Amino acid sequence: MNLQYIHINTYFTFLLYYTEINTNMKISTSLSIAMITALLAFSLISIKAVNATPSTPFKQCPPVGQNTGCAILIWIDSNGSVTILSDNSQGPYDGVEDTLVGVQDDCTKCGVITSIVISATSGTYPPIFYLDVDGACSGIYSPNPPQASCPGGAFATADPQDYESNNVTFSGISSDQNTGTLNFNPGLTGGTHAWFSLENSLSSTQLNIQTISTTATTQTTGVPEFPASTLLMIGPLALMLAVLIRMRKERAATKLEA
Repeated sequence: MNLQYIHINTYFTFLLYYTEINTNMKISTSLSIAMITALLAFSLISIKAVNATPSTPFKQCPPVGQNTGCAILIWIDSNGSVTILSDNSQGPYDGVEDTLVGVQDDCTKCGVITSIVISATSGTYPPIFYLDVDGACSGIYSPNPPQASCPGGAFATADPQDYESNNVTFSGISSDQNTGTLNFNPGLTGGTHAWFSLENSLSSTQLNIQTISTTATTQTTGVPEFPASTLLMIGPLALMLAVLIRMRKERAATKLEA
């Protein structure tokens, strides 16, 4: 379940409850301010949770060879922005020059991600698709990944299958072998992930995302969408304005009584 919707639903439940008791019970101004402060704090915590960057270790990849997780993670956040993250504690899984890469899709409004075109920065050598029959699914490491997570549920002895996984295949590899397409089958949806391996001992600065292909969904059409952070902040600000107006009216009433 997506954290974004948990926080927003809880938030608006509290907002409606506050409005009801404020109307029917006429709670004091000081209590109103205290409740709004709590609501604002909850909003800030919720925003942080919605936008939280994945932390290491990146378990989107299984342990392979000298790695316990992904060395690099391609992260699609809740707004559809892409960030490439590194876990510096994970070197080449073969101890030489091969890298485990994960993909985490946290975007529920992006539809189904069917493919991503990646490339290496100019001058990267050996090229990232210069595959040499020692991919993570080649079955020659200790530990090996689970066979079920490899192409066809088995270890592979040929390129490119030994670098692919059970739901990632490669295509469109360029002549310089530094650009290629990752195909996801099944496609990635919000909250799912995939993994694969590449040639070279890579850092996050050496990988680039060229294009991401997604299917169209009703989630991204018809109704304007607003970031969760905007929705979460509107309520406390509106309530604070209401309290200020109420305080002004109370002071005016006190002066008239005097």
